[in-house]
Amino acid sequence: MSVQQRSFLNGVIWSFIDNFSGTGINFVVGILLARQLMPEEFGLVGIALFMVALSIVIVEGGFSNALIRKTEVTDLDYATTFTINLSTAVGIYLLFYISAPWVATFYRLPDLEAVIRTIGVVIIIAGCAIVPKVRFTKNFDFRSQALASLISSTTGAAVALYMVYHGYGIWSMVFQQIVRQTLYTTLIWGMLRIWPRLAYSAASARALFSFGSRLLICAFLDNLYNNLLYSVIGKVYSPRQLGLYTRAEQFSSTLSVNFTSVMQRVSLPRLAQHKEDAEAFSEIFRRQLRFAILFSTTLCLGTCAMADHLVLALIGEHWLEAILPLRILCLAAIVQPLIGLHQNVLQAHGCSQLYLRLEIGKKIFAVSIVVLGLWTSFHILLWGMVVIALGFLWANHRFNRRYLPTYPPLLQLRDVVEVMLPLALWCVFIYAVGQFLTAPAGAMLLFQSILLLIGTLGVFRLFHPEDFHRLSERLRYLRHRIRRL
Repeated sequence: MSVQQRSFLNGVIWSFIDNFSGTGINFVVGILLARQLMPEEFGLVGIALFMVALSIVIVEGGFSNALIRKTEVTDLDYATTFTINLSTAVGIYLLFYISAPWVATFYRLPDLEAVIRTIGVVIIIAGCAIVPKVRFTKNFDFRSQALASLISSTTGAAVALYMVYHGYGIWSMVFQQIVRQTLYTTLIWGMLRIWPRLAYSAASARALFSFGSRLLICAFLDNLYNNLLYSVIGKVYSPRQLGLYTRAEQFSSTLSVNFTSVMQRVSLPRLAQHKEDAEAFSEIFRRQLRFAILFSTTLCLGTCAMADHLVLALIGEHWLEAILPLRILCLAAIVQPLIGLHQNVLQAHGCSQLYLRLEIGKKIFAVSIVVLGLWTSFHILLWGMVVIALGFLWANHRFNRRYLPTYPPLLQLRDVVEVMLPLALWCVFIYAVGQFLTAPAGAMLLFQSILLLIGTLGVFRLFHPEDFHRLSERLRYLRHRIRRL
């Protein structure tokens, strides 16, 4: 294995640990909380969390990717970014505090006011963590971020579980986020061993914002679209259906979104290094695409096949209505890693203006599908999510052709089909096994999971022996790294 491949794999390993520590542990804790709380309560906190997520995107302002892409970054650049992030976060929190009563009235949820005002402090705390994360990322130091995330997420989870089992209800989820983010920000600055500095340079701000502003608008549109969807479900349907949707989405997207985030974070610096060499750039992208579709298909279609036993075994019968939404959203989640990789192609080449135009077009398309879904039913709206995901993939692929001259569309399609089709057929078999055999939900879930693992490895080795050998080599390297820890 080459030095670059080991560096990439090392980044994937630690980035996955980082992401799993955040959303993965939250996912596991969410299962335990779901056994104590009702869908309506999840929907209430979900509204507040989506508002916080949108605000953090605004606070970040696109500066992270601008700093990562910039070749020479000065201390003044970092200080300017920190100052902007912090001041923006404080301003948004004040807006949240003032507007909380109106938001609660809009949703007819009186408890939402106090939840928004309390959980909103996460915006300020998260804004302080942006600059150190960028510093670590530029140095390919994903280990420090992962350790900070693991410690903070575990602590936050412990607080949440203690509170929910002592009768604090929805506040267990609120303080889980506050404790996790506070500890993470403290740890990451401590590991960096640099004190945050408030300073401002108009020239630095303009240079970074000229690139980052377009990415900010793209990220804002993406999160606004997601938040609009959650708001519509909570308002047009009910907090209960919003709770069912958020729980189904968490099951369907936790692994897929984590993997997408890891691939984007690690692949962007690698692609940016080879943006001047079209052949090397295309080859790196091809390896990353095949790697992404393998794991995405396994995780998403495997979850789809095991959905009924997954819900029954983990969160109980009062969540049975989430099974069908889970299966539909799994189909939409399959292509998310591919979309993320295609977005990195444009970012690596600095095509922020094209990136912005593309994102605006995609969101117009998505909103039109959502509106059509609202005129029909909740489940038709969910199927619209699948159509939207496929449309997003096609749009990103369409505008990336010029940057992948040695990796034409037909070859990309062949790679996707070669990896996906055998795994899809195996997942159909796993689904059939679950329908025809009778056993307790937990036992059947374990049996299906074993079948998924065996089948995935078997299909991969049979149809892709060279890739299987490469993966085996990387797993041996992973085992070696774990032993060194």
